[in-house]
Amino acid sequence: MTVKFSVPAITLTAMLLAGCANTFESVKENPPAGDSFARSLHAGYIELAEWERAEYDWMDGSNFTDRAAMATAGNIPNPEEIAARNLPGDKVGELTDARARLMAALDDGARTKAPKTAAHAQVMFDCWMQEQEENRQPEDIDNCRGAFLAAMDRLDEIMAPKPMAEPAPMEEPEELPTDITVFFAFNSSELMGASNYIIAEAADVFKNMGVSRIVLSGHADKSGADDYNAKLAERRLAAVKAALVAKGVPANSIDTRSYGEKQPAVATDDGVKEPQNRRVDFLFIK
Repeated sequence: MTVKFSVPAITLTAMLLAGCANTFESVKENPPAGDSFARSLHAGYIELAEWERAEYDWMDGSNFTDRAAMATAGNIPNPEEIAARNLPGDKVGELTDARARLMAALDDGARTKAPKTAAHAQVMFDCWMQEQEENRQPEDIDNCRGAFLAAMDRLDEIMAPKPMAEPAPMEEPEELPTDITVFFAFNSSELMGASNYIIAEAADVFKNMGVSRIVLSGHADKSGADDYNAKLAERRLAAVKAALVAKGVPANSIDTRSYGEKQPAVATDDGVKEPQNRRVDFLFIK
């Protein structure tokens, strides 16, 4: 009689996850030796992979790890194709236009003229695609979409034709971002996966772009009492500040201002729930 042994499913799963972890750590510890765009792309995809893995989304964690590995290998990936994701039908048009806008900038030389901003725009586009396909966490969708649009606005400014009174520099100096925002779920101060990536990007701006202070403005929508919303905004500020400190930003370099429901991004009547008003805005000061 031949006795056959099978590996228990839980053991096999553990083995597979261990292999994925080893691959991820290897890719994380081997950034590209090439240009700034490749290095920034690698760092962004690694950050997304970490947060997807933290949410036990192994498939997307592996996808973003693979894209980081491509950057290290010199095989720079383009933004995800629209057909790569099973997107809601009513979102395909907006994402198609967004990708075309990004590709036009990349084809126009954004990878060399504004490498960090271009890489950030690409990573946040892919983040938006992934979150929109899942279509479960509107705050994460808003975080990725908002970060992409803000990066594209900065990219358009950098790439705009300049007067030729003197020779243009090889790489245009990048301006401090002015439209970084983290959004929150209703009645929550919990940071979602995408918001953690945006906070990591803000910490990178502080460390690498001559920033001396970060001013955080906390907000809530008008669905609760004034006093409660002021305290909710303070809790959101505390969560963002703690995450920045964990990323290496000194606590004494962060100012917080709670506005509760008094400065809505979208005007609403009292008692109305509005996702765009549940936010923390960033202001960078040199």
